[in-house]
Amino acid sequence: MPLSDLSEQELNIVRQCLYAAADGPFFEECEFHSLFGLEREVVRDVASRLPGILELHQYGTSEDDYLLAINNSLNNLIGYPHRMERELSKMVSATKNELEQILDKFRGSST
Repeated sequence: MPLSDLSEQELNIVRQCLYAAADGPFFEECEFHSLFGLEREVVRDVASRLPGILELHQYGTSEDDYLLAINNSLNNLIGYPHRMERELSKMVSATKNELEQILDKFRGSST
């Protein structure tokens, strides 16, 4: 599981990214599902349950949704041209470079 490789600090940053993606001004409602493959409520739900994954089924969230929410939140906050870096820095306590490193680690691309 990629989450097991993340430190507590990295998990907190991932949680911040999930909440920023779900509740922040970065993604228009009409584009959210296309960008994430999920509804905002699912992304918000994953944020509230991170890092727990074993109890997701009782809440109606699959492991695939859980991993997709994390991957797409990080990826879209890094790469989507939202042009709101200042707002992002208020919601997420990591630089773009640090987010890229966490995403690579989450994906298993980094040591």
